[in-house]
Amino acid sequence: MEPPAPQQEDAPLPAGWVPCPSTSRPGVVYYYNVHSRATRWSPPPANRTDPTQVRARHILVKHAEVRNPVSKGAKPGQVTRTREEALRIAEELHREVLKAPDRFEHVAKTESDCNSFRLGGDLGKPFKRGDMHKEFSDAAFALDVGEISGVVSSPSGFHVVQRLE
Repeated sequence: MEPPAPQQEDAPLPAGWVPCPSTSRPGVVYYYNVHSRATRWSPPPANRTDPTQVRARHILVKHAEVRNPVSKGAKPGQVTRTREEALRIAEELHREVLKAPDRFEHVAKTESDCNSFRLGGDLGKPFKRGDMHKEFSDAAFALDVGEISGVVSSPSGFHVVQRLE
């Protein structure tokens, strides 16, 4: 399936979205969100309004340099992996859930270092901007419902975020 034709240059994009030339499909543009690191072939809706709160789930991969290097997730205990190892794991998990978004909950239950793992990564209730680390919040608010972020770094570790509402 071919991606849609590129958006007209004069059409406005929502804040945080930028067009990027595809390296795999010459002459085709994809769209990248600098906050959530989400990508898409079709342009995001220009009339998108910023919600006052969102609900999300996530997969957290901690490393030894985070503010609290103790996993309270699926594999509890002291976290000793390096930042580079954690990033590699987060990138692998990101690829896995992009291939099969319906497995996000399962992956969070088996791999996340957050105590939300029991709920498949669901943080349980909506949150407002500023309730979470800025990097996490920016990513969650930049997503459309159902969309999955790229790997997001915060003081807690590396996250893959999916907006639920």
